[in-house]
Amino acid sequence: MPADDVTRALREPANEPINWAIGDLLRERLARDDYLDCPILQHLETGARNLHAWNELFRRTRNALASPDALPRKARQLLRPSQPSFEPTLDDFIAEMLAAQYLRSLGHENVRFFDEGDSITADLDSSHDGTRYITEAKNLREPNSLSYVAFACWHRNRTQRPEEYNFTSEFVELADPFDDLTPQQTAAVRALVDTLPGRERPGTFVETLPGNRRIRVRLGHGTGLMLRHGPGPFLVNEVAEECQRAVVLKLMEVSRKALIQLYATAVPVSCRRLLFVRWKPPEEIGVIGEAGQVRDAVQQRYQSFLRDSFQGFAIVIAHTYEDLDQTPVATWE
Repeated sequence: MPADDVTRALREPANEPINWAIGDLLRERLARDDYLDCPILQHLETGARNLHAWNELFRRTRNALASPDALPRKARQLLRPSQPSFEPTLDDFIAEMLAAQYLRSLGHENVRFFDEGDSITADLDSSHDGTRYITEAKNLREPNSLSYVAFACWHRNRTQRPEEYNFTSEFVELADPFDDLTPQQTAAVRALVDTLPGRERPGTFVETLPGNRRIRVRLGHGTGLMLRHGPGPFLVNEVAEECQRAVVLKLMEVSRKALIQLYATAVPVSCRRLLFVRWKPPEEIGVIGEAGQVRDAVQQRYQSFLRDSFQGFAIVIAHTYEDLDQTPVATWE
């Protein structure tokens, strides 16, 4: 059974950090038929290069915490392998782990997760130069766009049936906005990717999704690969501005709850508060190299706006195209 490859990989010394932190939970997750929808299980089964990043994530978090055993304990509190929420919750937990690493990189000590039952419901507690810091970590996920859904379906299908998906697929003349697909559009994109092996190659066809969204798909012979063509270099400013607006709207959704937690009555007034945001930029922003510029503009404006009403507040946005040491240093002055 393919799942045997996962359990075998978890026993390998190179994957000790993964196995130590969430190995038992991943073995439970394998009991579901859709286990290959879980990215970390995909990577364990195929031995993907991404495994190094997963292991580094858990290893560095373990080193950042005052009590390393708090990491698997927190994972067991959050993750429910039998539930569909496992993957989104794991993704949120990644933001918390990165926040712990970030605090440690700033020189913070006594970095710890708040446990269930704590009167403070934020994510992390730490101290630096005699001041206590309370941190809430949030994810800004990539929009559930046409590209995101198509690539996720392609990679899942190629993992399960690599011989059928050994060709190139290109989405051309595609203007993919920064909003989410409707459930009907999502289903249509997945169905489209499922039909690609049966289409003529080489060949080009046009597909119309619900809502009259049209895409042109070009198929060719060659190694299994999915590509997409973005808006082009002459629309860089327009795309970056549109993305800034989308990020601000997403921040509004997540920051309301974060601010309630950070400024709850259980949090001492003398504490400093940090909202740590892990942002997954859309591919359109990555390919034109504007992720840093979009992040910097949004972070500066958002912090300036909130500081008038929330004393001792800072926000830092770490985007997924950079290492944490490239993330701006949070400031409270």
